[in-house]
Amino acid sequence: MRIQITTVGDDVPVDSKDYATEKVGKLEKLIIPKHQEGALADIKLTRTPSNTADTRNTCHITISNLGEKDIVNMEFSAPEMHAAIDGCVNKLREPLRRQEERYRDHIRKDLTKAKDEASIEPDLRAPEGDESA
Repeated sequence: MRIQITTVGDDVPVDSKDYATEKVGKLEKLIIPKHQEGALADIKLTRTPSNTADTRNTCHITISNLGEKDIVNMEFSAPEMHAAIDGCVNKLREPLRRQEERYRDHIRKDLTKAKDEASIEPDLRAPEGDESA
């Protein structure tokens, strides 16, 4: 999986970029094996400082190229950048797990169908023990 990080705003620490890369990299095991190489994780880290309220840190992650029409988006905001990254990654686990489960069910369905078709082959031989003649 390729990871692309974009930062918006001032003062986004370098360790936040490394932390995001590490956390999103762990999501790769939830992606269907045939799509792992082509998957693209686009991470957008936004830090919005405010004079009147707490600084708002937002992490937006988009994972694309997961197959036909499959794109997963998630956004999470928190006072700390690492907390925003953790929240976003945790929210991404469920849709990726569901997608992998649907793929596995599809594969199992195809295998079961192939086994059923193979076991129902017509017997074209003449029945034995026919002594009526």
